[in-house]
Amino acid sequence: MKKIFLFLAAIGFSNSALAWTECTFTPEHVWLGLDAENVWVKFEEGNWIFKTSDETTDRQLNSILSMTMAAITSDRSIVVRYTDDNVVCTDLDGDKTSDFMGISFK
Repeated sequence: MKKIFLFLAAIGFSNSALAWTECTFTPEHVWLGLDAENVWVKFEEGNWIFKTSDETTDRQLNSILSMTMAAITSDRSIVVRYTDDNVVCTDLDGDKTSDFMGISFK
C-alpha cells in the first residue's frame, strides 16, 4: 500500500509544477497609476514588471511597492521569480511583465 501511495504522489508532483525562474535586477524607477491600483517597476537592465491591484492582490501590490522602494533607497538588487521555467532574464519582453510569482531582496 505504501508503494502505491508513493507512486501516486510521484505522478501527482511533476517537476514542471515546481519549476520557476529567478532573475536578479536593479530597480531604477517605480510608477504608480493615478488610481493607485497599478504599479510598474523599471529595472536598470531594461526590463520591467507590472502589477494591477484588486481586492485579492492589494497586499501583494503594497509589498512589491515597499520592497522595491527599499531596494532603491538602499541601492540593492531584487530577485523576481517568474512562474515559467527557463525564462531568459536578459531577453524579457512585454508578455512576462506581469507573469511573476513574487520578489525578494538579493
